[in-house]
Amino acid sequence: MINMAVGCGKMTTEEAIKQSGEEQEEITKQAVTETEIPATEAAPGKLIRIKYAVSSGTAYGCDFSIDVTPQQIVSARFFSEEQMDYVLLEQEPLEEAQWKELERTVSELLPVLEEATSGVSKPSEVSDIIMLDGGDSFSFTLTWEEEGKERRVEYRNTNDPRFITLIDLLKETADPTEVSNKTY
Repeated sequence: MINMAVGCGKMTTEEAIKQSGEEQEEITKQAVTETEIPATEAAPGKLIRIKYAVSSGTAYGCDFSIDVTPQQIVSARFFSEEQMDYVLLEQEPLEEAQWKELERTVSELLPVLEEATSGVSKPSEVSDIIMLDGGDSFSFTLTWEEEGKERRVEYRNTNDPRFITLIDLLKETADPTEVSNKTY
C-alpha cells in the first residue's frame, strides 16, 4: 500500500481515493443545488410550436433547424454524416411522447429564458456598417396559445444545461439515428 501525505497526516491510497470521491460527490451536489432554479416562471399559455435554427457562416455541416408542433415536424434541416449532405424533412408525424418530452424540457428551461426583444438594439442604431457574410445566426422561438390567441416569443441564447438538453432532444427528434456531440 502506498502512503500519501495529505494535509498534516498520512493516509493510504484507498483512503485518499475514498475521501476524494466523497469530496467530489459533495462538490457535485453543491453545484447542482446552486444551479437549480425553481420552476416559478409560469408558461405564458399552452406551448404549440418550437422553432430553433442555428447557422454557421463559416463551417459546412454545422447548420441545424427544426420547426415542430405537437402533431408533427413541420420542417427540419440537418447535416447527415451518413449522406454527407443536408437532409430536409417536411410534414413528418411526431409521437405524443416526443412532444411531451420537449414540452417538459421547455417548462424546466422557462425560468432562465429571456425574451430577445428586451434590450436589443436595431442594427441601424448600433452602426452604419452591417456585416452580412461569415457570421453565425441563432433563432429560438416558442409559440404559445392562450385564450384562443397565439403569441410568438423569440428568446435569447443561453448556456444553461437545460437548453443544451433541449437542443439535443430537437436533434434526436429530427433524426434519431444521427445524434452526435456537435455544437449547434
